[in-house]
Amino acid sequence: MVEGSSGLYYLLGLFGNAIVKGQYEHAARLEGAIEVAEEKSRNYRSEFFHRVYDPQFATIREQLGETNFNALWAEGRELTLEQALELAQTK
Repeated sequence: MVEGSSGLYYLLGLFGNAIVKGQYEHAARLEGAIEVAEEKSRNYRSEFFHRVYDPQFATIREQLGETNFNALWAEGRELTLEQALELAQTK
């Protein structure tokens, strides 16, 4: 089991993988889960991460549409870190 900060970083890696694969619905859910994990751990993504991935967020929102993205993101925010890791590993 990957826990704590290690779990968060692992989830971030799986999130990046989902973006590369074009799995935008999956990435939107993971984004919601990551944000909750960051809030709980107070361990936030770096400025570098935002420079690399923020353009991808724009692509995801454009591809899914704002309403669909927000619904998927909200679903992700309801997941525990363990649930998010399990979901991420099934894709």
